[in-house]
Amino acid sequence: MKDAEGVWKASGGGKPVVLVVGAKQAALTTADGHLCTGTLAGDGKPTLTLRCADGNTDRTKGAVESNDGGTMRVSWDGGTKDTFKKAKDGELPTGLPSGLPTN
Repeated sequence: MKDAEGVWKASGGGKPVVLVVGAKQAALTTADGHLCTGTLAGDGKPTLTLRCADGNTDRTKGAVESNDGGTMRVSWDGGTKDTFKKAKDGELPTGLPSGLPTN
């Protein structure tokens, strides 16, 4: 997979979704306040395996359908499909819940 590490932004149902990937670890947060952490593993068709602190399961197991280094498409077992765009310089979108770690 081509350069999955970094900060990725999507809009799930018109609300921001952020996925951060580094060293095969992943964290996802949504405007609805879900904070999920886990891993990105696998060759060919990598899989995101996350656990959400609040028990939400909308985005806990996802298959990376494509990644060209600038756009990554993920299909989640919960039925959601996200198209993430790689953030420039790690810039986060507005509209996320407060209290998220910044570093």
